[in-house]
Amino acid sequence: MLKNNNLFFLWGLMGCGKSYWAHYLAKKLSYNYIDTDTLIENKTQLSTTQIFEKFGESFFRDKEKMVLQDIINTTTLPTIVATGGGLPCFNNNAQTMINSGVTFFLNTDIDVIAQRVFKHIEKRPLLKSYQSIEELELFLTQKLNDRLPFYNQAKFVFNNHQISEQNFIQVITKFSTNNEV
Repeated sequence: MLKNNNLFFLWGLMGCGKSYWAHYLAKKLSYNYIDTDTLIENKTQLSTTQIFEKFGESFFRDKEKMVLQDIINTTTLPTIVATGGGLPCFNNNAQTMINSGVTFFLNTDIDVIAQRVFKHIEKRPLLKSYQSIEELELFLTQKLNDRLPFYNQAKFVFNNHQISEQNFIQVITKFSTNNEV
């Protein structure tokens, strides 16, 4: 598989800022923007929660892989992709993205993620059982520990204080103009 210097993948835990930054940077740089979860929801006409409830996680992970392959096989214009939090962790997807574009892990602090997610927990039905930020932080810490081996494979790891417009644009501009990865 050949590297596509027009594809930039952002991954990390839910609430780390993937969708925000992908959308913001795409607009700022006049690139295309794709959110893999939204693509799956549009293709199935079901929410992610409904997919998990009706068909299970395995079905959803298969859909993620198919959507990822579609993005890689059809994208010719510069595109910033916000992945679902689990996408890099299944079906060799992390390696597929590494081989196909430039990857970023947004390593946002757990307390920051918990605050963001807890504010809108009603939009995340799978997390509604968490009654406190502390409970949510424990869950997120475990989830991060499980996923770190995959997330850390990204070409660029931006820790909380490094996640900035300037840092993203510097890297994206370098790789999209010089065609080097």
